Amino acid sequence: MALILTLLMVRFFSNHLRPVVETVAVSEATNFISVTVAEVVEQCMQEQGLGYDDLMEIHQAQEGGITTVTGQTAAINQLKSQIVHTLVSIDSVGDVVAEVRNQFDSAGINQTHHQVLMDLSVTVHLFIPGEITSVTVDTTVCLAETILIGTVPNSYLQTGSIP
Repeated sequence: MALILTLLMVRFFSNHLRPVVETVAVSEATNFISVTVAEVVEQCMQEQGLGYDDLMEIHQAQEGGITTVTGQTAAINQLKSQIVHTLVSIDSVGDVVAEVRNQFDSAGINQTHHQVLMDLSVTVHLFIPGEITSVTVDTTVCLAETILIGTVPNSYLQTGSIP
């Protein structure tokens, strides 16, 4: 009789409570990883003393205009490696994939908002009684940003319709 009661309780748990436990665990893991990624990136940036000028080099013409923006590949790769290594050392973290990219957006007449972004995909393994569930958290963090200012023309003509 005790065995039957135990089996019924296990079945009840599996059918009714496990989805709730799994949903809560996934939510907690997602929140934990999101916060942890931001903290790890900030910590690694501070430890290496990195800012925009350490990750990117702006080249200017003799007249003062910007000609190119060059990534400091060695510094970027070292930072990326440290972040991935730190995240992988956390219990239950399986895989970490990190990609660094640049984003340029218009910020006004001859002004460009430049961001150095890191896209991270972190897989965490959750050990729920009776099963292992994997959760992948995708997040993007800004490593550095600046406004690149070009020369302002004497006149500006906007083509197209006026709203």
